[in-house]
Amino acid sequence: MGQNEMVDTDAADAMPGQYGSPGGAGNSMGTPGMGTRNQNSSLLGCELRAAYPGYRSDTVELSHYTSASNEGNTDVGTMILHRLGGTSAGTISVADASVPKNVRKIYEKGEQFAEKGNFEEAEKRFEEATSAYPKYALAWFALGQIQQKDGNLNDAKKSYEAAVAADGKYAGAYDRLAQLSARGEDWAATARYSSQAVELDPVDYASSFWYNAIANYQLKKSAEAEKSARELLRMDKAHRYPEAERLYAELLLNRGENVDAAVHLRAYLALNPNGAGAAAVKEALAKLDQAKAEPAKKPEAR
Repeated sequence: MGQNEMVDTDAADAMPGQYGSPGGAGNSMGTPGMGTRNQNSSLLGCELRAAYPGYRSDTVELSHYTSASNEGNTDVGTMILHRLGGTSAGTISVADASVPKNVRKIYEKGEQFAEKGNFEEAEKRFEEATSAYPKYALAWFALGQIQQKDGNLNDAKKSYEAAVAADGKYAGAYDRLAQLSARGEDWAATARYSSQAVELDPVDYASSFWYNAIANYQLKKSAEAEKSARELLRMDKAHRYPEAERLYAELLLNRGENVDAAVHLRAYLALNPNGAGAAAVKEALAKLDQAKAEPAKKPEAR
């Protein structure tokens, strides 16, 4: 707790700058950016959940757990695991159950180093574990996380690829590959990896819905982009992806559905009033309101 180096980066904060515009007459509010959230708490955006193959976990929001108000209180109540009907949870690798005990101990030692912030030693242990047992998907994934944290994105990509080669149902590795592909603006790969992640685990990887929406937006596949953005908005109860509101509004505007688009533009402003795209969104809303207020022109008499 208090160290975010090994925590999955939020999709909304994962990529620098803006993701560009596919063009189109409806693009009246400029390019939706990746966005950032105002950090009012050290635990804002932090969640607690369990991970077990074949189940999804209830999520506990930790933003209200501060040292001032909850000092010494570690009771977050009861968390329920829900069986995933016929699907395997992708937050951990089921294939890792066959890892030899001595190799598992090496990996666990790496975890201990990582928890203490000693990532150099952690990386050595993860490398040792993957060398000893190349099908150790979880160790490959952990190694990729450290490499990504250190900016070694090519090595991280190779590690995540090794993770999915070891376990083709490891949704977390597909999610990270989607993230790296999006950083490199390889939109076809982003769409492919994110689709694999949500197909394997449609519950735990909201980030992959976001990457999929962005990728298909860039590939000018509006229907696919809209489907992913709509599903993300449905499942994002904590509103961690305000930019999804803006992207979805853009897609609606391109289809001429101005009324619904305005609803989502206002939702974006409510969630992210000081975001990079706020000014453009306000301008777009003003134009929509003006067009709505203008009386329809009567046809000229002949």
